[in-house]
Amino acid sequence: MIRGSRLLALALAQTAVLAALIGFRQWTLETGTPVVLAIRPVDPRSLFQGDYVELSYDIGHLRLDRLAGDNDLERGQTVYVDIQPGKPTWQPTGIWHQRPAATPTGVVLRGRVTWVNEQQCEESGSGESSAVVPCRIAGIRYGIESYFVSEG
Repeated sequence: MIRGSRLLALALAQTAVLAALIGFRQWTLETGTPVVLAIRPVDPRSLFQGDYVELSYDIGHLRLDRLAGDNDLERGQTVYVDIQPGKPTWQPTGIWHQRPAATPTGVVLRGRVTWVNEQQCEESGSGESSAVVPCRIAGIRYGIESYFVSEG
């Protein structure tokens, strides 16, 4: 009798964990803010994973001198990118090591720095003149870059 009770308790615990995982994802879908991002799709195929679309977001390459927040990023760090509605897509406005306490829209994406590069960037000036200035660009992965599709 005790063995049957333990098995029942174990089965109930496993069911509760699965229900909590599903419930958390559903809660995110119901209460989340829809965001439109500019993408550059690539259409790869994996022998093990099947058909999927690899997405490259414009917010995956950030020019740090144009954003509020932290500029001293290093490869492998977790960062938080604040995005604001724009026309036609949402645009990054800040990047931090720690999640900001408050943002105007409350939409912050967590990502990981994949690379940081110092280079010369063209800065448009008034009229037709432009100058070349040093700038830092960071590559960020958000974990939403792969989208799996049905085969065929």
